[in-house]
Amino acid sequence: MADIPAHADRKAVPDRSEVRASVLRLLREIGEFHPSVLTESARFDEELQMKSIQFVELQVALEDEFDIEIDLLHVIELRRLDRVINYLGALVAATQAGNDAPR
Repeated sequence: MADIPAHADRKAVPDRSEVRASVLRLLREIGEFHPSVLTESARFDEELQMKSIQFVELQVALEDEFDIEIDLLHVIELRRLDRVINYLGALVAATQAGNDAPR
């Protein structure tokens, strides 16, 4: 029987473009946002005008998508889509490596 590498059961860490694509897809599904407003600099409270329930739906969808636990208050504090994408990418990488969540 061939040796199985220790990392064989781990998922590949998605790169930033994959995280971005997932976040944008979920935002379009949850908030029915037009793609033109989903820019990197879009702010949840201004351009997107997200409601509380949409934040919770987004949190659950992202946790399911990436198999992570998200600090929703921290995401809200980040305000901008580009910052959230960067945070999620770091969180996924840290979670898969068994490290603490980034701040």
